[in-house]
Amino acid sequence: MHPIRSQNLDFYLEYDMTENPDSYNFFLRHAYLKVGSLLLGRSFTTFIDSAVLPDVDTGSAPGQIFLKRDQIRWTRLFRDDALELALALEQPDSQISAPNCACIRNYDDDHIPYVASRLTWWADWGQLSISGMLRSLRWQQNEQSLSKTVGGAGLSGRIKLGVVDDLRFMANYGNGLGRFITSGAYADASLARDFSELNPHPVVTMLAAYQHYWSEKWRSTFSLSASQSSLSGSASEQMTKRARSAQVNLFWSPVPDLSIGLEFLHGQRQLLNKQDGELNRLMFSVRYTL
Repeated sequence: MHPIRSQNLDFYLEYDMTENPDSYNFFLRHAYLKVGSLLLGRSFTTFIDSAVLPDVDTGSAPGQIFLKRDQIRWTRLFRDDALELALALEQPDSQISAPNCACIRNYDDDHIPYVASRLTWWADWGQLSISGMLRSLRWQQNEQSLSKTVGGAGLSGRIKLGVVDDLRFMANYGNGLGRFITSGAYADASLARDFSELNPHPVVTMLAAYQHYWSEKWRSTFSLSASQSSLSGSASEQMTKRARSAQVNLFWSPVPDLSIGLEFLHGQRQLLNKQDGELNRLMFSVRYTL
């Protein structure tokens, strides 16, 4: 960190080796430069407040928005630093499903960055954020090109319960939110059967999590999550209509920077054709923070 004309210059880099469960390739999570109010690089999308993400495995909750984007973000504090406004232009791409196909393909032919904004309010009881997003979906094949403008809104918060316990929540609704949802079960839109237009998929997501400290070294988080999409007539019968999950864990921190935990997840999913299935998973983790 170095001062530049009374501004702080910060650089942050974070990576892991979990891009593919069958390999140990490096995967870039965050890489950004921050000068005063301006952030340049890769970080959490501005559409979410990362401070409300629950202390559970983030890759499986179907009601959670969790996405990192290359972006240019500007922030401004108001009212004695109790309010923060964030505006960003972020890396565009679209997840489109073909007619009568359950596959979801990623298209990076988008030419217009999407706009994301968030207003966060901090108080003695915790914090609350409202967010908005406007983006252009785009599909291109050979000389044919289709586009559609979509948007979404979100509400999230973190409420203090006692000295260290808290309740975290988020709820989101909009067209083209499939790209933002952690489970990867939803497309942003589907192509019409004659490839004449894009039909966006409205999605609603909800998540609530309670974190409780049993003692200074032991803590648990219980999380409930759900999402549902309104699919167009051109969507495949094999596409996900709704999903939900419950997660509970127990973490032990013998020293402040080390967490050793065990987590159980139960998930359910239903397709448009009424087929459903469930997942039960037990996960052991060790995390050390430098």
